[in-house]
Amino acid sequence: MSIPPVAEPTRPVAEPVEAFPPTLREVMLRPWWIGMLGLALVVAAVFAWLGQWQLGNAIDTDPPPPGMTEEIRPLADVVETGVYLPEPYVGQRVVTTGEWVPGDFLVVSSRFNEGGRGIG
Repeated sequence: MSIPPVAEPTRPVAEPVEAFPPTLREVMLRPWWIGMLGLALVVAAVFAWLGQWQLGNAIDTDPPPPGMTEEIRPLADVVETGVYLPEPYVGQRVVTTGEWVPGDFLVVSSRFNEGGRGIG
């Protein structure tokens, strides 16, 4: 006696699934992009702090009293020779005295001196 062959059960054919691109929400919820958001927030916070620091240093918190630079003072009281002028004294009105030493200086007027063109 022969046994008739048993037919394999047939599987239902699945309909092809259409592949849609991921939505923005799905992409934004991926761990990589959440990490990038965190990194961007940290960078923004650092830049905001640096901006506040720069602004705090740029604002003069101890300005000279009004009219201080309008008072005429001797030059020697304001700054020494060859020394940098400190910021509170910028614009300070000064008075000084002196005398011209004959033959120790050269005046170039109208850009000509002794018939030749002057420098400048």
